Amino acid sequence: MNTKLIKILSILIILLALVLLVYKVFFFNIGMFGVFSVSSVIFYCATGYYGLKLSKYELTNGEIRTVITRLIIGIICCQISFFLEGVLVLIISVVVFGFFYALKSNYDEWNEKIKERNNRKKDIE
Repeated sequence: MNTKLIKILSILIILLALVLLVYKVFFFNIGMFGVFSVSSVIFYCATGYYGLKLSKYELTNGEIRTVITRLIIGIICCQISFFLEGVLVLIISVVVFGFFYALKSNYDEWNEKIKERNNRKKDIE
């Protein structure tokens, strides 16, 4: 598996989030619930951004499957958000964003540990 699918799905979730924003703004009154919709769009766009960042990492096939699965879940949740209103939309988007924030932070910590270990090996040699 390669990371092109991760890039495509990440871009798709960003586009779906922007379509969600346009849909909510033009077809519904923007009131208290509009704030939740706009906030959820921000979280979905951040999810797509983290997906794009993760596509640049050197991931194993199992890690790629994990990222793709979570992106597909994010896309499904974004589509469900078209039909929901209120705090529930925001909660769903925050949970999806949390998945990607945790993944990216874990990979960042792992990459830092590998760099430190490689630097120590160079210093010893």
